[in-house]
Amino acid sequence: MAPQVTLFPNQAFCIGIATHDAVIDGYTAIAFMKSWAYLCTKQAKQHPSLLPKLTPFFDRTVVKDPTGLCIKYLKNWFDFKGPIFRNSINEA
Repeated sequence: MAPQVTLFPNQAFCIGIATHDAVIDGYTAIAFMKSWAYLCTKQAKQHPSLLPKLTPFFDRTVVKDPTGLCIKYLKNWFDFKGPIFRNSINEA
């Protein structure tokens, strides 16, 4: 993600972002813009923290894999890359 902020002296500013779909999805881009906009409001100046609905959530333990798809995917990936790749992962 590449944000760009353009300042207009004594007036306002403009925010632009460039993203790639492999890095950020539409929901995340909009959440970023809403968070930035909220932090620029008068309410945020009185309470300088994000609202719970705008706070990022990073807990990956909530994602369950009951069918073991992750292990199947990794096995296929290692088989595709071959033994040299598998050994370099094990050594790391």
